[in-house]
Amino acid sequence: MTLGTTFGADSLPGINEQIKVEVKPPEGAVLSITRTLPAALTSDNYYPVY
Repeated sequence: MTLGTTFGADSLPGINEQIKVEVKPPEGAVLSITRTLPAALTSDNYYPVY
């Protein structure tokens, strides 16, 4: 994985936006993770998503 890769997204997510990651294995259940970005973002900081 390369940092900054959008994995096919047209744009990067913004503030208060929900993002969803789905992992679909060849067999078994799909793992779906949904997170919401923080209300404010500044450059050069790392933010947890919740």
